[in-house]
Amino acid sequence: MKVMVDSNILIFSNIADMPEYPLTREKLLALIDQGYTFAVNTIITSELNYKLQKILNNEESHTRTKKLLHSLFLKIFSY
Repeated sequence: MKVMVDSNILIFSNIADMPEYPLTREKLLALIDQGYTFAVNTIITSELNYKLQKILNNEESHTRTKKLLHSLFLKIFSY
């Protein structure tokens, strides 16, 4: 089963300093353990990279966005 995720969920699960990090990561990992995958729109991936650039540096933002794009648990769609 696929679950749609917003950029905020992806950001919260990527930045350990954020107060939402532990719960977000716990919930995502629990869904993965139950066999779920995640779906995001191409616009969300662009938004994710933009927001990560504001929090991190450009190189780290690019690295993390690229890692998510190649994740077995994340499917990108456009429409």
